[in-house]
Amino acid sequence: MEARLVSRCRGLLEVHSRRADEPLTFLHRTVAESLKSGNIWAYITQLTTGTVFNLSLARLSSCLSSLKLICSPDVQDLMAQQGRWAPLARHFLKYSNVIDDSASKGYFAYVDGFHRVMECCWSSSNP
Repeated sequence: MEARLVSRCRGLLEVHSRRADEPLTFLHRTVAESLKSGNIWAYITQLTTGTVFNLSLARLSSCLSSLKLICSPDVQDLMAQQGRWAPLARHFLKYSNVIDDSASKGYFAYVDGFHRVMECCWSSSNP
């Protein structure tokens, strides 16, 4: 996963922990400032114009994939009991609030998957 991140982001992001709920950081604060500038952000968003890419669904997918990893049977006892899934669940719910009409079809599949994963996480952390 770390190698994929480095290859896709060209080293602009750093991984400080292998835990799924730990945030990524920018290599330097100027990277974040540059990405937030109007012309750079406009360029980035125009790259997906005319495609089926939807940022809201991509965020939901990312949270759900991380939750599935944390709540998998292999790591369930170690991680779920420590409540590491809670921050990801909050992010999922936050991203759910900004779903627009263009993403509504895919949204329900993610909500269904979220429900199943949360049942697993909740049951393992509350025996």
